[in-house]
Amino acid sequence: MSEVKFNSFGINNNYGAINKKEDLKKEPEKKDEGQPAVVQQKNVDANKVLDALNLIGAQNFAQVSTTKIDPARFLSDERIASIEDSMKLFEKGVEKYAGAIKEEFGSNLSEETVYALAAETFGREA
Repeated sequence: MSEVKFNSFGINNNYGAINKKEDLKKEPEKKDEGQPAVVQQKNVDANKVLDALNLIGAQNFAQVSTTKIDPARFLSDERIASIEDSMKLFEKGVEKYAGAIKEEFGSNLSEETVYALAAETFGREA
């Protein structure tokens, strides 16, 4: 039967912050105070480094498909109508909260921030 360890996570786990008694009894390790290690460095042309970084950045672009998806291929007409109604309700709710946020904070927040806050607030309320 395996041993149950209650201190592996959660309450009373110090994650090594407090050493065990055995660890305290050990003598500290002596460091060799000889000559410092010599690190060999290569001189690389800065342009080569920048070219490599540009290449890495160019390879990380997300690829977006421009093909349109026809919901009628996957959903019934009733379901499409239901989704459209839900979106209208969502847009009305977000507009209501956005108006309140604009009234409260004025022009201190960008429009993008106002709508992000409104959408999050409406999502929590719904």
